[in-house]
Amino acid sequence: MEEDPKTFIADADLEFISKWTSEFNFETLRTHILKLWLICKEKYHSYGCFRWFMFLKPRLQKHFAYKSLLEKLNSPDSKQIPKKFIDVGCCFGQDIRHLILDGIETKDIYAVDIHDGYWNVGREFYMDNLSHLSTRLDGITTLFEDFAKPYPLPAKC
Repeated sequence: MEEDPKTFIADADLEFISKWTSEFNFETLRTHILKLWLICKEKYHSYGCFRWFMFLKPRLQKHFAYKSLLEKLNSPDSKQIPKKFIDVGCCFGQDIRHLILDGIETKDIYAVDIHDGYWNVGREFYMDNLSHLSTRLDGITTLFEDFAKPYPLPAKC
């Protein structure tokens, strides 16, 4: 018998999405997340991190260099010498959202992945369509390409 996926979503796992969305009812969030998780599970490749709900908690801030990264991105000289953060394999964009909550300007962030499917679902996951959140991701440069689709071979070089 398979375990109920809701049991994988502890209250502590919901703290970040609650902070981003200002939705404080954890049962509402749990139901919302599970609904979208099931849609993604059927529609997209199910990576291990996805199957185990690891996308609920940003991991970037746990990196030993995170404090230094924030200092560099927020330093006064970053206005003269622009510094950018590129999230390759951004998936739902949880680390990008964490950077934004930590004060990094969206113009300094690039979101990159092999296709935009998870990013688009992330916009639903993190309720970016709500009026108070609708412009939070404005300014981010995104680059998504479906590298799995076949490309025609070039004619003679």
